[in-house]
Amino acid sequence: MLEFLQRFEQTANQYEPVYLIIPGIVCVLAGLFLWLGGLGFRKPLAVILGMLAGGAAGFFLGRRDLLSVAVAAPLGGFLALLFERVFTIIVGVVLAAVIGIFLLSDASTITSTDVVGELKDIVYQMSNQHWMIIAVMAFVALIIGLLLWHLLSALCCSILGTIMIFAGMVLLLLFKGSKPFTSISDNSSFYATAFLAMTGFGTLVQLLLCTFNKRKESKKSKSENKGEKTSEESEKRHNWRTS
Repeated sequence: MLEFLQRFEQTANQYEPVYLIIPGIVCVLAGLFLWLGGLGFRKPLAVILGMLAGGAAGFFLGRRDLLSVAVAAPLGGFLALLFERVFTIIVGVVLAAVIGIFLLSDASTITSTDVVGELKDIVYQMSNQHWMIIAVMAFVALIIGLLLWHLLSALCCSILGTIMIFAGMVLLLLFKGSKPFTSISDNSSFYATAFLAMTGFGTLVQLLLCTFNKRKESKKSKSENKGEKTSEESEKRHNWRTS
């Protein structure tokens, strides 16, 4: 995989700048939104992810035409909104499994352009020990989702946001003529630490913002209820005096 990415890195200057700049900026901005504020918009995000998952399922499991995608995408978004908590847990489990496969598989052997085919072969050749580790990671994500749903939601948003930020920065650096994949290969421990730190920080910020907003809403509702009670009492006193 690394050799394939480095080869892409060497040929990136042949692409039109618009193909690197616009996707890079969009990825960075969307990643920042997910990284620090995704938890506050979990319902719209669940609908979007549900539509993407439904469209992909309709394409690969159906007749692989536009009609299958058009029918399956809205259905996926509706089900994701209807069963938001279940869908969030599924996303967390799948994300944990994908990260485990990425970390444990020997993707460094991918050199051809048939990335999907070689990835399938690598996944099929993984040992039972690796699959056990992946199963444990997915099970931990499932337990967190069942017991601490908001934590899993914030963690998923933070991970996806961090990935998008990294991807956007890579595209912008490729436009500038830099070699980000070579730098990541030479300083893998530094970038891994930065990824974990960003994920943890984003999760913490989202949880704090969510807690602050809940307290603010509860105080506002209490003050409104108190104001309604006061107006009712004053109205009763006024009616008693005039009677």
